[in-house]
Amino acid sequence: AFWLEATATPSGEVYRLAHQRLLSPGGDGQWLAATDLTTLPSGYYDLQAGARDAVGNEATPYPVATGVLIDTQGPDAALWAWDGAPLQARTIHDLSEILIRPQDDHDPQPTVVSVTLSGGALAAPLPLEFGPTPAPAGLGAADASGLYAVDYPLTQPLLADGDYELTVTVRDAAQQEGVSRATISYATRWLPLLADLGPHVLLPLLEQPLAI
Repeated sequence: AFWLEATATPSGEVYRLAHQRLLSPGGDGQWLAATDLTTLPSGYYDLQAGARDAVGNEATPYPVATGVLIDTQGPDAALWAWDGAPLQARTIHDLSEILIRPQDDHDPQPTVVSVTLSGGALAAPLPLEFGPTPAPAGLGAADASGLYAVDYPLTQPLLADGDYELTVTVRDAAQQEGVSRATISYATRWLPLLADLGPHVLLPLLEQPLAI
């Protein structure tokens, strides 16, 4: 019999994995064993092989590898409003108020793959633009790196007021993807005219045309 022992670091917990395939290509007593590691919980492991003959004699464990990373848990994303509070069930007035921080237990730099908005007056999920952004002043230092902001596509009609769901897909270095969602309420921000300004809106006079 052949097996593989995986010792988790730093906890020291040991998993014994039976071989999945056993081959002797040359027929000369040399054996090749294959073991499936995907059943292990995510983490780092030291691996060693073991063997036992037909009368119960066990070979001295043979070191195979150290510091092997098993990553079976996909990433996710923390979703915040610009003030650092959780985005879920928040009312926002501009999509630029949304902050996204992808996170993963083993990959320090997971990336955002897509951001979509659905619900409200949208007939189908709408892909949103996104990109890296500096952290606002009120956000803690531990959460200030790797932030993304989203923006509404300029080619789309204005977003109508209503309730929407934001869906963020994130990918880690192991090419695993995770999805995070938040429900938001969107309300257009209106600029009121103050009564003491009268019935007119005053605009500054420019000496030269303004390039746009």
